[in-house]
Amino acid sequence: METSHHRRLATAALGAAAACLALAATATISGPSVSRALQRAAPAAQHPVDAPAELSDYLLWTSPHLLLSNWSQSIQPRVAVDTSDRLHVIWMDGQFGAAIPWLPWTIYYARRGTGGAWTVPTVLGEGISPSIAADGAGNVHMVWVDKGGSGGSQTYGVFHLTWSGTTQTWGARQAVMEYAWSPYVDEWPLETAIAADNSGNLHVAWVHKRDSRRDIKYRSYSAASPLGFPCRSGSHNFTIHARLWYTICSLPP
Repeated sequence: METSHHRRLATAALGAAAACLALAATATISGPSVSRALQRAAPAAQHPVDAPAELSDYLLWTSPHLLLSNWSQSIQPRVAVDTSDRLHVIWMDGQFGAAIPWLPWTIYYARRGTGGAWTVPTVLGEGISPSIAADGAGNVHMVWVDKGGSGGSQTYGVFHLTWSGTTQTWGARQAVMEYAWSPYVDEWPLETAIAADNSGNLHVAWVHKRDSRRDIKYRSYSAASPLGFPCRSGSHNFTIHARLWYTICSLPP
C-alpha cells in the first residue's frame, strides 16, 4: 500500500513538471538578457564553434592573419608596437624542437605598417628565445640567444639588434653577453627578455644555465653612454639558489 502511494505521488509530480515546461514553452519572452540566456542554453544549434553565443553580439577581435606557413614549426611569437603604431612581430622557425647547442632555429620578422599592410617575413638570423621591445624614439630592439666567436673560440651568447624608425632597417648585431663554449661545462643563456624605458635605456634579462644551475642575469644599456652594454657589472644574491647579475652604465668622467 505504501509503495503504491509513493508511485502515485511521483506520477503527479512528473505531470506537474511537464505542465510547467509546456507553459514556459508557449509563453512570450523578450528582452536582450533573456535572449542571450536562451542562446547560451543551446549554442551549438545557433552559432559555429569559433563564435560562442555569449560573444555573438560583441566580437571585437579581427580575423587571424597568417604571417607564414611552411613545412617547419613556428613558435614563440613576440609583438611590439612603436610610436607610429607600426606592429613588429618576431618568432622562431625550425624543425623537430631542437635547440642549443645545435641552433637550427631561425628568427623571422614581419611588420605591419600604418596603412595596415604586412611586409613579407624576413630572416634576421639563427638562434632561439627571441624577445622584442619598442623605445620612445620610434626604434625597436630585439634580443635572442645565438652562437658567436669562431674556430676554437666558439661562444653562446645573448645578442641585440636595433630596428631604426628613421631608416626602417635593422642594424648590426651587438653582443650583450657571451659565454665561452667548453666540452667540460654545460653553460649557455636561455629565455631572454627586453624592455625599454622612457629615456631610451634598454634592460635585458636572461636565464644563465651552468650545468644543473639556473640563474637570472640582467644588463642595461644607457642611451646617454657610448659604452653600450659592456659596462660595470656586479651581482646580488636574492636567495640561496638564485643570483641576479646586473650592469650599470654611466657617462664617462
